[in-house]
Amino acid sequence: SLEESITVTGESAIVDVQSSTKEQVLTEELLNAIPTGRQVWNVGYTLPGVTLNNPGRVVGGSGGIQQVRMGVHGANENETTISIDGMAVNANHGNGSTQQYFNQNMAQEMSFSTSANSAETQKGGVALNMIPQTGGNAFGGTFLAVAVPSEGWVADNYTGTGLKEAGLRAPNATLNTSDYNASVGGPIKRDVAWFYGSVRRVASKATLADSTFLDGTQIVDPQWVRQGSVRLTAQVAGTSKITTFFERSKKFRGVSNASAGDAYLATRRRPAAGRYYDMGQVKWTSTIGSRVLFDAGYSFSRQNWSLEYQEGVSKTRGSAEWFANASRQDLILGTREVAGVSESATDSTRNVVSSSVSYITGAHALKTGIQHNFGPRKGELTTNADLNQRYRNGVPDSV
Repeated sequence: SLEESITVTGESAIVDVQSSTKEQVLTEELLNAIPTGRQVWNVGYTLPGVTLNNPGRVVGGSGGIQQVRMGVHGANENETTISIDGMAVNANHGNGSTQQYFNQNMAQEMSFSTSANSAETQKGGVALNMIPQTGGNAFGGTFLAVAVPSEGWVADNYTGTGLKEAGLRAPNATLNTSDYNASVGGPIKRDVAWFYGSVRRVASKATLADSTFLDGTQIVDPQWVRQGSVRLTAQVAGTSKITTFFERSKKFRGVSNASAGDAYLATRRRPAAGRYYDMGQVKWTSTIGSRVLFDAGYSFSRQNWSLEYQEGVSKTRGSAEWFANASRQDLILGTREVAGVSESATDSTRNVVSSSVSYITGAHALKTGIQHNFGPRKGELTTNADLNQRYRNGVPDSV
């Protein structure tokens, strides 16, 4: 008889190549399936360990389109980094906590890193990298429409819960909210160049709990964001790829950060006319042989927004009306009349230039590169009469 035996032995690797980075990749299919308000912070909040500075804003989109900041493992919102195809698009003000507004249909996938971020990420908080859609050799498109047409569609936790008996006269209410998102993509030249474009409009209107204007009417906060995005991709010589990307968002908010006791004309608004959030990028990626990958790119992220008086409140500087229409705040009664606290305008641009080379040998990879961030920030502040008048029970107190 013939007998044969095989003995297989294995030894532990001297070098443990397992990464300590905790990365979670959300594909387009998964992003569409998750029931969120379709903003990046809503998506991030579904991941283990991720916290928000205002989680009440992410319930079914009831928070409208006001930004919510992510944190993880004790790192606050200033430590969050959001990138498009590997290049950061955080604002260069507010310690980077201020973000863009993102069109979710433009994302082919989102990759969240919540621990042991790579050296390419300068901060230790949540790191999100979004890869935009590229289109393909077949024309195709999508359309999404989501709406809550009236407050009757929203559950009521006011009656029978003790809130009314505790003294709450009126709860928060979502009067309506909507999200319309259309996209189309396809070939410019088959197997060589492709395009993908998307437009989106997100809107909401909500009331604030126990908050009325000075005349007793309920404070209502209307807001919307309109977005347009496009990405072009071209393959060059079979080993290189060039991509360009641009997205513009315009935001309107009719009543910003109002408080109970404010007169309507003493609130501020965020107009959309002449204001915008822009992102742009161009990137070249090339393979050199079977083991070397080279990339280089430039991106910018510009935020141009303002908080302004309601229409008709701002007066010509130095005129009699300008001196007579200073904001009037009563510290005892908790009221504000005539004008808001001030008007402000912010215009900042973050530019990123980066390049890297990767050498890959199966289980191991070596990567080196450079990244340079720079850009200007401009801020303006104006106030009727260059002051705020303060009263105590109607008696002048200070300015």
